[in-house]
This record gives sequence, C-alpha cells and structure tokens, in this order.
Amino acid sequence: MEIKQAWKGILLSFVSALSLSFVYIFSKAALNTMSLWQFGFYWFLIATIENAILFFVYGLHHKFMQLEKKQRLLILLIAIFELIGTIAFFTSIKLYKNPTVVSFLANTVPITVGILSYIFLRERFNFFEAMGIIITIAGAMIIGYQSTVLKEVEQIGLGLILVLVFVILFSVNTILARVSLRNSHPLMITFFRTVLLFIFSFFMILYEHESFSIPWEGMKNIILGATFGPVLGVLASFWALKYVEATISSTIINAKGFLIMVLVYFYLSIKPEVYQIYGGLLAVLGVAIMSYGKHLKIKNSLQA
Repeated sequence: MEIKQAWKGILLSFVSALSLSFVYIFSKAALNTMSLWQFGFYWFLIATIENAILFFVYGLHHKFMQLEKKQRLLILLIAIFELIGTIAFFTSIKLYKNPTVVSFLANTVPITVGILSYIFLRERFNFFEAMGIIITIAGAMIIGYQSTVLKEVEQIGLGLILVLVFVILFSVNTILARVSLRNSHPLMITFFRTVLLFIFSFFMILYEHESFSIPWEGMKNIILGATFGPVLGVLASFWALKYVEATISSTIINAKGFLIMVLVYFYLSIKPEVYQIYGGLLAVLGVAIMSYGKHLKIKNSLQA
C-alpha cells in the first residue's frame, strides 16, 4: 500500500512538473506573436477568472477580511512585489530564445531563499544544504555565462538582470509569507497578484496605444498555458505532498527544466545547447542535495 501511495505522489509531482513546464512553453510561443502587454492582458484575464473561482469557492474573501489590517496590507504588498517579479519573468522569457535557460536559472529561487533566511532569520545551513547551494550556483553560472558569451550580449545581459530581479523578489516574498503570513492561504496572494497584473497590462495597452486584437495562434497558446499551467501545477504539487516527502516531490518538480528542454525541441523546434544540459544537471542536482539537507534538518529537529 505504501509503495502504491508513493507512486501516486511521484505521478502527481510529474503532473505538476509538466503543468509548470507549459507556462514556459506556451508563454514563449505566445510572446513570439504579440507584445508583452497584449500577452499579459489575456493571460492574466484567464488566470484572474480561474483564481477568482477558487478564491470565492474556498471562502477566502471572508478569511481575508478576518485578518489583521497589517496582514491584509502585507498581502497586498507581496502581491505588488509579485507583479514586478512576474513582469520580469515573462520579459526574460520573451528575451531568451530558449525558455529552458530561464527555467534552470529560476531553480536558484530556493537557494536565494536559503541565503536570505541565513542573513535575516539566522537559520543555519548543514553540510548538504551548503553543498547544494554551491553546486546550484555553479550550474547557474555555467548557464548564465555561456548564454552571455554565445548570444547577443546586450539582450541576454538584460535577460540575466531580469532573472535576478524575479528570483530576488520571489525569494523575499517567500520569506515574508513564511514569517508574517502563517494564517493566510497562498491563494490570497495569487488572486491579488493576477488581478493587479491584469489591470496593469490593460492600462499599459492603452498607454502604448496597442491593439487588443491578437492572432488566434497566440490566443490558443495563452489559453493552453494559463489554463493547464500554474493552477494545475500548484494544485498537483500540494496533492503530491500527501503521498511522498517534500524532498522527493521538489526534486522531481525542479527537474522540469529537462522536460521543458524536450517540449521546446518538439513544440518550438529549438535544439538545446550542450552547456544548458551540463549547467541544468548541476542546478537540479544542487537543489536535490539542498532539499535532502533541509529534510535532515527537519527530521533531526522533530527527534530532538
């Protein structure tokens, strides 16, 4: 029975990885045919509708109003940070020819969270966590350096800056949510983030005098990505934790870069570079080792 449960968790983790991979694939395909703000308007329109349904079905509008005023303001502040980070994320997707690079660099978010936790929360690293951080950073440096050298320096240089922006902002938000929002549901932040992004994209289209008309091919990719991407990916990752340990689930999900690499090849006809494979392997290995170290820390603290 335990083996069957474990396989359920592994399958759900794979479903989560596949769903989150769709975000990279279909957003890149859509962004190839339209501006960032046109993309944002329709992508976050769909995301807002999906998240609004979940927000009201779970009664989170009542729970949000029951929170202290300070917590409600903090949720809105985090949503604003996520707005900036998400814009930086999709801009980097648009700039990079291959979204696989962005995926592997995004794997450094757990590392940044760990470093910020060490600086501000005085959380100590064990041996495995420290080794995981070093290996992941080495993988990210291989991908980042080679991308800058082999491609258009200005564009990719800007892409690296944008990746750094969204990695830092998402990491700061993780720390803020962990410390100050223990009683809130993560969907609260997601809901307000998508609403803000939808409104912001709408006004940017008006400001830039862009058209609301987009190609059907681009709309199809937005529907597929926004519908089967983030919502299903997050839900599947939560369900997976009922059957397998977080270490196993997070390792499978963080290996999505290789899944993206395969999907990019078949859907966008982009062949991966050798350095992406080596750098990606190091990045995934580093996150796996760090997750194992975190698992040991939690296990030892429970036994103490």
